[in-house]
Amino acid sequence: IKDNEPVAKPNNKLVLCSCGRIAKEKGFDIATRAAKILKDKNIDFHWFFVGNYLDNGFVESLIKTEGLQQEITVTGFVPNPYKYMEICDIYIQPSYEDAHATTVVEAAILNKPIISTDTSTGRLFRDKYNCCDVCEINADALAATILNLYNNPSEKEKLIATTKEIDYSKKYSEYKQALNDLFA
Repeated sequence: IKDNEPVAKPNNKLVLCSCGRIAKEKGFDIATRAAKILKDKNIDFHWFFVGNYLDNGFVESLIKTEGLQQEITVTGFVPNPYKYMEICDIYIQPSYEDAHATTVVEAAILNKPIISTDTSTGRLFRDKYNCCDVCEINADALAATILNLYNNPSEKEKLIATTKEIDYSKKYSEYKQALNDLFA
């Protein structure tokens, strides 16, 4: 798909999206194993993994081993991940560690319900903005949290509603000050 072409939303499926380097610390192995759990529970879904490959084919191999080639698309690098984020029903941040995940901010701006593993980013968006469900850092917990939002549309709508209440104009000033502090 070229950068200026839209991404078609798969019909009648739960659409998930995760963005980041396809590397160990970003938890795409957790996401792949969670996808296998969803498939075993007969959930009709499609998951976009958006990002550069930096794992020497480990995630691709795991996708094949688990038989998830129809359920997961690994895009590789794309200059504009928003077209994938825009069509998703839930944004997933499956990291083992995150200092500050810009993609979670972007998902909130796009009014997407967010699920994150228990990282500093996930806890911030849960505790400060109440727009993120946080789960333990493992496939079972991630799959259970996805299933909870899938089976409880009102919970999903609550997360979406809270993303719409975030005042991003104040956040710009906070980000600008934080950057100035780094270079002071």
